Amino acid sequence: MVLFGGMKEGKHGAIGRNANFNEIWSTLTTLSRSETGEDWNMLMRDTMEEKGWYMAFYWITFVIVKVHILLNVVIAVIFEKLEMRQQNKHLSSDEAILRETIA
Repeated sequence: MVLFGGMKEGKHGAIGRNANFNEIWSTLTTLSRSETGEDWNMLMRDTMEEKGWYMAFYWITFVIVKVHILLNVVIAVIFEKLEMRQQNKHLSSDEAILRETIA
């Protein structure tokens, strides 16, 4: 909020009434929207025009870190499921069903 707070509506339309950095709730929703890949480049352009070129460094770093974290979460879930299946191979069918319903 400190970095982007008080910005006017952007020329590219990414920063406006629904997406801004003036309050904590709107900041969180704007950042979560950019996490999904929805117009993060327009947010970068609007902030660059208002605050300067170094905002490109912030947004590119944010996207790289976000992708890295989400990729690690997906890989962890896949490995956990594979580990559960490997453990279930050594159980009887009743024990495997019981373990899956508990987990």
